[in-house]
Amino acid sequence: MASLLSFTSRFYKNDSYAEFLEVNDTELFGVGVRIYKPVNETKKHTGNESNKQDLLPGLIYFHGGGWTWGSLDGYDDFCSRLAVSAQIIVVSANYRQAPQYIYPTQFNDCYSVAVGVLNTGVKHGVDVSRVMIVGDSAGGNLAAAVSHYLATVSEMHCKTQYLKAQILIYPSLQFLDFNLPSYVTNADNDILSREDHANFVSLYLSGSTDLTDILLSGNHSQHLRGTKYMSYLGKPTSETLQEKPRIDLDSRTSEALTHFRGSPLMAEDFRGIPPTFIITAEFDVLRDEGFLYSERLRKAEVPVKYKNYKSFHGFVTTATEGGPARTDEGDEAFADIVQYVKDILTSLEENI
Repeated sequence: MASLLSFTSRFYKNDSYAEFLEVNDTELFGVGVRIYKPVNETKKHTGNESNKQDLLPGLIYFHGGGWTWGSLDGYDDFCSRLAVSAQIIVVSANYRQAPQYIYPTQFNDCYSVAVGVLNTGVKHGVDVSRVMIVGDSAGGNLAAAVSHYLATVSEMHCKTQYLKAQILIYPSLQFLDFNLPSYVTNADNDILSREDHANFVSLYLSGSTDLTDILLSGNHSQHLRGTKYMSYLGKPTSETLQEKPRIDLDSRTSEALTHFRGSPLMAEDFRGIPPTFIITAEFDVLRDEGFLYSERLRKAEVPVKYKNYKSFHGFVTTATEGGPARTDEGDEAFADIVQYVKDILTSLEENI
């Protein structure tokens, strides 16, 4: 099960970063967040954050868990380690989850957090001119969707790139095709199987697993064969008219198949998308859509770094130092994330 490693990791709590952080639970635009702020010993007792030089860059984090589980506590170690290692303020979002809340509630909550950070982050010590967004698995889906929405708003109004980078960790990026090669090869993976992922998507879209078999069969997207959307998956297009869906889909589910709020890989416009680092795992059903998204970014001339690791779904965020699921690949990927953040911040300083 996808939750296995996360479950076992809960029994291990790494407090080695506690003395280097100020941690605060609060709300941004009505959504719960946990803010991790690195403590600078020389300014620890001044209580003065009004000066620009006292502000730190910010990183908005959306946790994984198939849009149905996962919590601030479950990601506490990872976010603490990230904040201290990159010397960046991490804002972890406690968005509402399925089955109680379905699409697009999770997206709406995450978008509210992003807007909250960009508008009021300075109150929490964040330099809002240096904000990035990160998510893993379902959180990677939400991070990419929020990036696209912010880019759309920017293009319509001020042409300002609100986010300076996005980091997508084995993200889920499309709901059209559950038969890509990585789905077939890793169909029975113990960490995240093909059926597991379809169950999560069904819960996200409908609040139940009623759509699982439909998603796995492909009947939900038969009417889109030959369209531009399938071309984004590397499949041929056709001039012929498409038949109607074989099943009745509600408008919300239909939207999620082709709109970037649900399926960022289906986005038609990549203007304003910030530099992107995409991490995938070789033994993961989601591998191929991460690669396909990176290729679309390249074609749109968005700076993109793509790296595929010889590991499994969840290998980055479950790799708590000293924890039961730590791997060399997880340590490597974490170091790559920290270095990418530092490189982005350096480039921003050079362009001032």
